[in-house]
Amino acid sequence: MLMINKYAKWVPYHKAIYKNILYHIRKARLYYKNGKQHKTVLFYPEFPKSRSAMYNTFREMDYNVTNNPDEEHEFLIAWEDTTSRKEYEYLNEKNKLFPVPNIDCREIGKTYIDIAFREVFDYSLIIDPTTHKGKALKKTEINGGHDGTVINCPIRPEEIEENYSYQILIDNEVKKGHFQDIRVPIVKGEIPFVFEKMRPLDGRFGTGFHYMIMKEVHEMLSEAEVHNIIAYCDKIKLDIGKLDVLRDQANGRIYIVDVNNTPCLSRRVPKDMYSRYMKEMIPLIKEKLMKPQEGKVWKR
Repeated sequence: MLMINKYAKWVPYHKAIYKNILYHIRKARLYYKNGKQHKTVLFYPEFPKSRSAMYNTFREMDYNVTNNPDEEHEFLIAWEDTTSRKEYEYLNEKNKLFPVPNIDCREIGKTYIDIAFREVFDYSLIIDPTTHKGKALKKTEINGGHDGTVINCPIRPEEIEENYSYQILIDNEVKKGHFQDIRVPIVKGEIPFVFEKMRPLDGRFGTGFHYMIMKEVHEMLSEAEVHNIIAYCDKIKLDIGKLDVLRDQANGRIYIVDVNNTPCLSRRVPKDMYSRYMKEMIPLIKEKLMKPQEGKVWKR
């Protein structure tokens, strides 16, 4: 059977065929490399993007990657690149037998994640734009929108747009023209390291950045902040993923402004940073996520 994996609708059919051919070739090669045994991870229901952090991590571990539940596999993870996930009976049935990472992390819209943030941190990011005075940030509820717009408040009730959230404008400019973004990876209640990203003014709410540095957790976050971040991830049921955290230079507080349960690696990750990332993440994934499924996932 040639067509094993299903890809996103925007992938042309001829490319889907090509990708499936490559899957068969890699599977055959890894069979011999892994001592004549198949090692496969099932992402369900979606096939991960090639820049996905988990996709690259499992490839480094010499695993086949599939989204076909009929393929023999050793590990299963809930994977759907969207703001509001559906509930899947297949995942629910498997979750009765063993823990499926991120199965209950189904909502990461801006308003939803702020409600959880307020419950843990006891302060909020969301404002009422009709009563707030001064500058504020208007953002789409959709994850990965990168469309932040600075507005002046208050605004009239009829100016409020549906499917947008209105937030305080965080002052994260640590030096002129350098806006700090703290990227926090999480693996089942552990933060192995953080990334410090510096963004330019014209890319403050986008994807561009001046540079990115991998740092120890204690260099960027206090023990109390780490404790609250882990509690927050537990509340939104995020087993593995990434948080975008900003620190306000005026009040010193941190704010979780974005949650991603299907995070990607930056296109500009240097080789040494990539190697360190894999060196620290692989043992954590094996211990925290894969070990609880050991010997329980469907095999022929």
